[in-house]
Amino acid sequence: MNEGKFTIRFLSVNDIDQLVEFETYNKENFEKFNPTKPDSFFTREGQEMRMEHVLALRMSDLAYSYGIFVEDELIGTFDVFQVERGAMQNAWIGYCIDQDYQHLGYATAAMKQIIQLAFSQLQLHRLEAWVMPSNEQSIHLLERCGFEKIGLAKRSIYVHGAWQDHLIYALCNEHYGQ
Repeated sequence: MNEGKFTIRFLSVNDIDQLVEFETYNKENFEKFNPTKPDSFFTREGQEMRMEHVLALRMSDLAYSYGIFVEDELIGTFDVFQVERGAMQNAWIGYCIDQDYQHLGYATAAMKQIIQLAFSQLQLHRLEAWVMPSNEQSIHLLERCGFEKIGLAKRSIYVHGAWQDHLIYALCNEHYGQ
């Protein structure tokens, strides 16, 4: 999918070197609101293992990992994960945008496209995102894209050496099943 100024596609083994660079460059920024990753994650071998896992999850219809590219440069990742089928048709969504590309509209435009993919191609009914209350930038992104705050998961994810509260946001596809 090419939206003019950026392209969205599944991450692949061809992206490993860019993933190493992307994750390493943005490590400090991403760890403000995410669990700390081991040093091995920021190596080629770590990203090869990640990609093996990503591909296995996609083949099993459990998760989908997308890259956001500007002129073939990886500027962000979006994950639709913990896909639940059957009566729920639900998944979680997570995202990271390169610090040099924040506040330029890429996250909002990419999120809207990922939502469309999730509801049309993946045929999901509902997307859910958890976000730390202090992550105002992410909260604004979710709200701009139509997500509604539906609750609070107290002490739910271990970040910065402590169990952190997370706001729960959800978005439903009201046209699902029609």
